[in-house]
Amino acid sequence: MKNITRTNLSLITIIFLTSNLLMAQMVKTKPKTMIKENPHLAVYKQAKMYGDVGTVISSLNYLIVSEPVKYKTYADTLAEAYLNAGYYGQCNNLASILLTESPEKESLQVLKATALRQLQINSLAAEMYQKLYLNTKKYRYGLELIQLQLGLQRLAECELTIGELLKQDIKDSEKIAVPKKDRQSTQEVTVKSFIYYVQGLAYNLAKNNEKAIKSFEKALESDKTFELATASIDALKAPKEDTTKAEADIKK
Repeated sequence: MKNITRTNLSLITIIFLTSNLLMAQMVKTKPKTMIKENPHLAVYKQAKMYGDVGTVISSLNYLIVSEPVKYKTYADTLAEAYLNAGYYGQCNNLASILLTESPEKESLQVLKATALRQLQINSLAAEMYQKLYLNTKKYRYGLELIQLQLGLQRLAECELTIGELLKQDIKDSEKIAVPKKDRQSTQEVTVKSFIYYVQGLAYNLAKNNEKAIKSFEKALESDKTFELATASIDALKAPKEDTTKAEADIKK
């Protein structure tokens, strides 16, 4: 009798343990509850895939408003979308607001600087690019800055920035696209060549033709194919009477 009882107890124990094992397995294999994606985020992803710029901007606005805290970081994406769509005013406005919270964020500074330049608010654009260049020493920001300083005829500032750029170790493999002599097409020249070219333009504006020619020649030393540099030297070296005649022909 004792043996039967023990057998029954063992059987019950086995059944109990087996049941627990099966229950545990069922819990593991229970299908997970699907988390629904924010519909505005889904629309944004789809519109981005299709290249639908208008819907990208619209969906991003709705997305940010729907859950401001969760999707706060998408405000940067929206500012970039404005810029890429050519909505420079909206990009500048949004980037300015975001910069009040993150004043040192490089990507936002670039968006604002680029938008300001496209809006031809060159004085403020120069301030932004100067800040970017001073903080990062990235020569690309310096290139934007010297062009703005030249256009604003801040020649002393332009020369200082050029001096800083020429001190940097910029490899000859680094190129920049510039217009050709015909102004209808472009060519790639070395960054250093372009810096010397801008220096030549600055000297020319300052009426220092001798220094201007030397800078244009240095531009050609760095890149012999630079058409604008060659044309600038030819123009400065042209006999005065030829220049007067050319100006008279233009006026006819």
